[in-house]
Amino acid sequence: MTPYLQAENLSKRFGDQLLFENISFTIFEHQKVALIARNGTGKTTLMEILAGNDMPESGQITKTGDIRIGYLKQIPVLDDNHTVFEAVFQSGQEKVEIIRNFEDALLHNRKEDITKYTELMERHHAWDYEVKVKQILTQLKINNYDQRIAEL
Repeated sequence: MTPYLQAENLSKRFGDQLLFENISFTIFEHQKVALIARNGTGKTTLMEILAGNDMPESGQITKTGDIRIGYLKQIPVLDDNHTVFEAVFQSGQEKVEIIRNFEDALLHNRKEDITKYTELMERHHAWDYEVKVKQILTQLKINNYDQRIAEL
């Protein structure tokens, strides 16, 4: 099994409070992992460190290849004026950017860009992304994709 992420001897304090000390773990390809602990014990801080948004006081994180880490934040920052669909497609993910660029090329009939982004859509398996997004939203009981975030 290929190791995707390895954390070694991570430690972090929040003021005088020790959140965690010398924790080490490895996450392997195809492995499912859960992070369970009481409130205030550093779960969010650990996720921020793994995502590269915070630094540990000690220890190191090693990622294999081009692994990118993302997670759904406990308190997401969303624009209340966006619709559900606009919020989903504002994620900054590479696949979302490819879809947006492809649609823009179609809208403005830029043939070279259409060819370029068609190839990227194929390579990133992005053709059914919108369908997958709608399936997930439906499971979350969100069926009005034009509803404003402020109204949820």
